[in-house]
Amino acid sequence: MLNRKEIEYNVMSLVSTWLFDAKDVSHLTLILTNDNAETTIDCNNSEEVVSQLSSVLINNSEKYTMATLVGVVGDKDKKFGELDII
Repeated sequence: MLNRKEIEYNVMSLVSTWLFDAKDVSHLTLILTNDNAETTIDCNNSEEVVSQLSSVLINNSEKYTMATLVGVVGDKDKKFGELDII
């Protein structure tokens, strides 16, 4: 099993890959879903996305089945990436 630092490092790598080369990104939202519910977490920046997603994977991985990162680039909505939580 991965330890906390390994999870945080891997999430940081994933989020930076999702946001690579994205300019003027705003309104980042982490959407966590399962078969019955959806939770959204507004994030001010990529560091907050990493913190929130790491926390979910460490503390609540059994609660969610999918994490999706969306945001606004310029004036258009964009989905940056999805992660299946197994």
